[in-house]
Amino acid sequence: KPIAIIPAKGFSNRVKNKNYRILNGKPLILYTIEKCKKSNLFSDIIINTDSQKIITLAKKNDCSFFKRPAELANSSTSIIKVINHMTKKLDLIDKNYGILLATSPLRQEIDLIKAWKMFKKFKKPIVSVSKYETPIQLAHFINSKGVMKPYFPKNYAKSTKSTQHRESYRFNGSIIFNSSSNLLKQKNLIGKNPIPYIMPESRSIDIDHEYQLQLVKKLIN
Repeated sequence: KPIAIIPAKGFSNRVKNKNYRILNGKPLILYTIEKCKKSNLFSDIIINTDSQKIITLAKKNDCSFFKRPAELANSSTSIIKVINHMTKKLDLIDKNYGILLATSPLRQEIDLIKAWKMFKKFKKPIVSVSKYETPIQLAHFINSKGVMKPYFPKNYAKSTKSTQHRESYRFNGSIIFNSSSNLLKQKNLIGKNPIPYIMPESRSIDIDHEYQLQLVKKLIN
């Protein structure tokens, strides 16, 4: 069975204390913990955090925890660095991980089960994604003169209709299945050539702003 890893630092910039903000009566991180348990997939659930409050919550919900050092708890530290540090410290070489961000509470246990089945089938990293509403070929930037310019001029000149461009996808922050040995070789969570597990946008909100937290309150069940 894989090990569930939930990275959850105490401090956050845009939404204060978001990992344990109360959402419809319970801390945000608890939604991810509960989905892990309901899926019956994982041999262990490890909360990787610098926060004593989150450690207390982990203990209360029968989860393991790994207290990350202060130097790995700042906003510039990448999640891959945090996870690989823990892998080495706990000697979890050649384990399979399910990496689940606490800020994606709309995933369902069926998403975890399907993504894990894909990992076992393809024996390659699985990354959950959702489709961009507008193809990236139609994206613009604002130049130094305050004028909008297309990022991809040739594609934009070809057509401004969404249906005439290749669909594009983003990592939605919800699920990654990968081996710890693979992750130790990667410079970021996505890695090279992962297999996508496509999720609907309705389950793909990764909370990074206050309005998203308020939106999820209305959507969650």
